[in-house]
Amino acid sequence: DIDLADKNWKQIAAAGTSDHRILGVRKRDACAMWIQRKGNNWYRRIAEGKPVEPLGELKIRVPDVEPGKYIVIWWDTSGGEITRYPQLATPREGTPGTFDLILERKLNIGGADIAVKAKKVE
Repeated sequence: DIDLADKNWKQIAAAGTSDHRILGVRKRDACAMWIQRKGNNWYRRIAEGKPVEPLGELKIRVPDVEPGKYIVIWWDTSGGEITRYPQLATPREGTPGTFDLILERKLNIGGADIAVKAKKVE
């Protein structure tokens, strides 16, 4: 579990021109995020009657994490499927001693949103 009472948590959100809305919290050894395609809002889906736009493939970089092994858990909030796997923090090119956590979903995600949690285990 993640201790949300820890004062080291920082709010995060998507940067750049992504088609996704990303909200969450992070610190140097953990993160938790909710990801949604920007077009999948209640007005568009209910009032306009438009279908859910699939999330598609995701690649999220969480910068400046501690080196080591992480457990990454993805939750499909529509279908209830939970996927977990180990992953190593990746050294950042050109910046010795700096590590990033790259969170990737290679399968085409068909639901309206997804959640992810990553925590250092070693």
